[in-house]
Amino acid sequence: MFLSPESPEIYAITAHRCGAWVAKCHPDEAVELESALAKLRAPQRIVVLHYSPIRDTVVGEPPEIFAFLGSSRLAEPLNRYAVTAVFHGHAHHGTPEGHTTGGVPVYNVAVPLLHKMYPDRPPFRLVEIPVTPQ
Repeated sequence: MFLSPESPEIYAITAHRCGAWVAKCHPDEAVELESALAKLRAPQRIVVLHYSPIRDTVVGEPPEIFAFLGSSRLAEPLNRYAVTAVFHGHAHHGTPEGHTTGGVPVYNVAVPLLHKMYPDRPPFRLVEIPVTPQ
């Protein structure tokens, strides 16, 4: 999405290998996310994930499938590197937004959820990110 060296002020990091809430997240996924965040020198860090890094945005799904919708291991680097915002999909019947324990806003932008939340408009989420001088 925003993976452009020509636009160093915003980067997105995608994660696709986590498949379980805590224990079954691919061990390298959180490490790769942390490594990528550590290399960024930007005033804003926007992260795009497939799976949720917090439990709050999967609430609304059947509890027995929570383990397949995200991993709290992904939240640790988000908090450590002061990420500005996180966007994820996958939780089609989840909750639109939540926060990590460190206060990072997390937005569930799964298309079925957006259709449900905003039936009278196209399925997208617009979030204003303030620009901060470097």
